[in-house]
Amino acid sequence: MDVYYSLALTVLGILIGISLAIQAGGATVAWISQIWGWLRRATFQDKFGQQMLGLSMKAFLGAVLFALAALGLGYWRYQVQPHVLYTQLPWLVLSWPLGGLGLGLLFSLLATKTWKPLKKYKGLQSALLLVAWLSLWAGLYVGLNAYFLDLFVLSSSTKVTSIAAIWQARLSPAWILLAAQAIVVGVGGTGTLGLAYLLARRHSEDYGRDYYRFALPHAARWAALLLGQAFFLAWVVYRQEVTLWLLPRKEMIALGIALGGFVLFGFLLCIFLRSTNPLRAKASALGVCVSGAVAAAATSLSQFWLMG
Repeated sequence: MDVYYSLALTVLGILIGISLAIQAGGATVAWISQIWGWLRRATFQDKFGQQMLGLSMKAFLGAVLFALAALGLGYWRYQVQPHVLYTQLPWLVLSWPLGGLGLGLLFSLLATKTWKPLKKYKGLQSALLLVAWLSLWAGLYVGLNAYFLDLFVLSSSTKVTSIAAIWQARLSPAWILLAAQAIVVGVGGTGTLGLAYLLARRHSEDYGRDYYRFALPHAARWAALLLGQAFFLAWVVYRQEVTLWLLPRKEMIALGIALGGFVLFGFLLCIFLRSTNPLRAKASALGVCVSGAVAAAATSLSQFWLMG
């Protein structure tokens, strides 16, 4: 049974990472859309950016829920006490990634609350959003460095107290792979989940039929970037010394789910983008969202196992 609990904790950790990447990616897409709308006087772009910023903060809430679930499972199954986390984790060092994410969330909230009041001062408003997404990516950057230093492992013998250590990138192939994927998953995942988010918010944020006929295909084009994760997976598989069909069963299953998910994701994405009326193509839009999320999680799990 411990195998299943360990798998659950691994999946929850992956979902936390994906959610945080989408939080940063959503803020980035929001800033790009806001700047583009400001320069081109495109109202729809500005509204799209506002909604993607909302999705960014929803992704943060998802990360919090996944983290709480992981802590609850660790306490229930492995009796991990809160005081153990407090005493064994180097919180002085880990406060930097947490601080970056917190600062990014704060400026995201400020940007959300001032989106309409500062609509005549877009330079100031975009500056708030710029600080937000830069802080979020900086938090993920130092968090990735901390991960490679094993600072999140309770049983690790590594004791890093130098703050400078987590600001120095460990430019190994694995580091570059995860850093590049964070950007791809963050931005592409924003477009993927954005399809479901736009459909869910259509009635509460009624900007008109014409807007959603623009916004849904626009989100789908951002979602297409998620297909880049399949190339990263192919690179990891290519570098394996073991023949593909000799891999353990769990890794074969994860690879199969990832491959099937990306094939379905690309197929449904093409169907949706070719639709003349996006508002009537809800089934393919939701299919893109679900298949993309499953493919991204399965790909991350496959790489976690293959890279050891």
